[in-house]
Amino acid sequence: MEIFKKDSIAIFEKGDDLRESFIMCAENGFVLPFLPIFQANTQELFFTSMFIKQIFDFPTSYYILGFELTFNGKKIKYGGKVHITNTGINLTSIFFAKYLRELINEKKAYLGEKIELNKLFVKLIPRAHLIFAESSEKSVIEKILSINKYPKIIFKNTNLKFFIPIRYPNSQKSDYEKIINLPEDYKELLKLLEYLPLYGYPENVYNPSKIHEFAKQNRKLVLIVENNYLIPLYVRS
Repeated sequence: MEIFKKDSIAIFEKGDDLRESFIMCAENGFVLPFLPIFQANTQELFFTSMFIKQIFDFPTSYYILGFELTFNGKKIKYGGKVHITNTGINLTSIFFAKYLRELINEKKAYLGEKIELNKLFVKLIPRAHLIFAESSEKSVIEKILSINKYPKIIFKNTNLKFFIPIRYPNSQKSDYEKIINLPEDYKELLKLLEYLPLYGYPENVYNPSKIHEFAKQNRKLVLIVENNYLIPLYVRS
């Protein structure tokens, strides 16, 4: 990965590790908007978008400035360090986050037989924050879920660990919250994140009210709560 500080842009190469890239950005004073919530390389990051439609107050696609990929044997280049928006077609919407859109029955992407992502141009942000809470108490969980404006990333181990990514602090606060400031607190964040590999993409989405059922499971999970969707991601211990 290469960082261009003046432009606040990172260029990912094929196979770059998400966690290592997140650390490199933080050490250079930037926040990589895609959090290392499970093991992923550049290609896996691009085609899942972490299963979140919005992060740090913007759509996930907002942070994708361009990409270079091989599609059915043909090379496609879109955007780059200088982001061109007036192209007549938004190719990002065709390729980016295809698994998420298919999962929630939105417009499916035509992807042909094979896609190989070669480069990914990502917009970095100077500061961001995470509301953090940890609890298995039903009252606490419901209180956190009542903060409807933001998507939530939840880790299931012994307790539920809640992460609410926000760009700007606001007055909607839980009594149990802790604010993790990025990039300076990135080491503290990494201690809370278990960087485990996925062993399969989810087949169903659920109502967020089902979160208590998942909380009772013994297995480790990553749960994404956004709008009216609860998306369970299964990880290996």
